[in-house]
Amino acid sequence: MNNQQFTRRVPNARSQVRPSRTRELDRSEILEVTSAIGSETRWRIIKTLATETRTIQELTEIIGLTKGTISAHVKQLEEAGLVASRFNVSDNGGVEKELSLAVDELTLDFRQI
Repeated sequence: MNNQQFTRRVPNARSQVRPSRTRELDRSEILEVTSAIGSETRWRIIKTLATETRTIQELTEIIGLTKGTISAHVKQLEEAGLVASRFNVSDNGGVEKELSLAVDELTLDFRQI
């Protein structure tokens, strides 16, 4: 599990205000990141996570796609370093994957390509 933590989820807890995180892309990251944000579904996931932390189940309900489809899109966003995840124990004792944006801003300098 890469950078994922297990924590107990506080009922109805959501992520609070945090410092803005900016990521500057280097040449080797540009294609991976632009490919990840190039899908309408992944773009909708990013926009949804921009306002608050969500679980996979919440994303399926908001976006209207299956859990498998959402999970596949989230995996690509995680691999590109755009989404971070952690596992939480839910109120009913189950484990759920909670997602948040890993960055708030991307900077791409075309002069460096």
